[in-house]
Amino acid sequence: MLPDVLKNDLNIVFCGTAIGNQSAANNAYYAHSGNKFWSILNQIDLTPTKVNPHDCKL
Repeated sequence: MLPDVLKNDLNIVFCGTAIGNQSAANNAYYAHSGNKFWSILNQIDLTPTKVNPHDCKL
């Protein structure tokens, strides 16, 4: 199981469901190559560049 990533003064919180096998194996959220979570964050301008699963510090 992966830890929650919550800090003070957040502007947005994403609540997921069960951790997939690929995410658990890589110790990173939304790590499956087919998962579009990180790309969508960039497409809707929440991130200035495309973020990768391992860029998220747990």
